[in-house]
Amino acid sequence: MADRKPEFYQDVNKFFILHEFNDDLRDGIVIPLTKKIEELSKVKDAVIDIYINSRGGDGHLCMTIIQLIEVAKSRVIKVRTIITDIAYSAGSLVAIAGTEGERYIARGAEHCVHYGTQYGWAETTPLQIERNTDQKKRWFAKLKSTYEKYCKIPNLEEQLKDDSFFVTAAEAIKWKMADKYLEDLK
Repeated sequence: MADRKPEFYQDVNKFFILHEFNDDLRDGIVIPLTKKIEELSKVKDAVIDIYINSRGGDGHLCMTIIQLIEVAKSRVIKVRTIITDIAYSAGSLVAIAGTEGERYIARGAEHCVHYGTQYGWAETTPLQIERNTDQKKRWFAKLKSTYEKYCKIPNLEEQLKDDSFFVTAAEAIKWKMADKYLEDLK
């Protein structure tokens, strides 16, 4: 049996993240999204929809997608993020970065907010351990500041220490991680 390929699709102005954030997603979303932003920057009242059902994955890819969302918003393109079931880890970060007022979540959906797993380079000397530790601290600070920028999770720093901090749809709306329930999407 052949290995299952990650699922990602692009249809008109809709992008679907239905798998892990990995190298396949890099080609399947980042390149088409970049081209779509360029195209729509010349269109009045442009909208991009990003549907998310993901357990997370590569944080650096996630941050690239967030930066593209910021580019789109700076060009007055409305970016609607839509969680259909789960937005864990990297999926959560992308979901909260959508245009404020246009972040949707299904009533039974949830986020998982956490620091995630951070990999480093080889650590065979004290200097390498020190450098990797410093890089991990910067990465964790970046994740925390990203959540602080887009939402209002109470006691965020403490919550991030729990690698299984699941957030219900109702809590996500209360804490400004999402703005509306999916049935309000027009």
